[in-house]
Amino acid sequence: MSAEVPYGLTAAAAGATIAVSVALVTIAHRQGSGYPQAFRLMRGAVSLVLTLLGFFALFHWWGIAPDGYVTREVDPFAMALSGIPMGHFAGDLLLMIFASRRGLDSTRKDLVAHHITGMLATALVLFCPIAAPLFLIMFTTEMMPMTTGVVSWAELAGSAVWVRRGMWARLATLVLWRAPFWSWSSYLVVSNLVAADCTPDQRVVFAWSGSFLAVAFVLDSIWIRKCLKTLRR
Repeated sequence: MSAEVPYGLTAAAAGATIAVSVALVTIAHRQGSGYPQAFRLMRGAVSLVLTLLGFFALFHWWGIAPDGYVTREVDPFAMALSGIPMGHFAGDLLLMIFASRRGLDSTRKDLVAHHITGMLATALVLFCPIAAPLFLIMFTTEMMPMTTGVVSWAELAGSAVWVRRGMWARLATLVLWRAPFWSWSSYLVVSNLVAADCTPDQRVVFAWSGSFLAVAFVLDSIWIRKCLKTLRR
């Protein structure tokens, strides 16, 4: 990992993302949305940016897909961009802690588990920067929180039709995109983990990534069941 790691740029991107997240929640809340709805609207907006970032990374680093999107040397550009999702995880957790302490919103254990996993993935990237491209492509799955924003907007507008459409879109994203994507990512991780030319640093990245993917499968199974339960009402 001979290239210099741009921790300053990573921190700046993370800080800017946290600031934008807090500002969006504050604006939505002051416009009359309840805090839970304001939080979900913010997550929907930020998730749009993260989804675009994820697909950009997916194709920009496509050449190293056979290597599991893990480089052999630090990619400063990937590390700088990684600050955006890092800030997303940190900002969301801070806002959830604030809401819980003020009694503004109940704490969702599944979302807390998701974000703690995200913070552990953040720590992995900070200690093993070669994992930055793999970290970034995972945010193609942020299409699902975008549907949360749609549902929150529909609830504010009083549109039961769009609430239901948003829930169907959420279920479709879980089943048609996230499940195949996690499966493909798992194949890349496992095949590279057992490869003879896998370096010690890469082995650490793939081993930890495998555990994070296992959590993702569990959480998605919970969210699929929740969607089906809501749609059956």
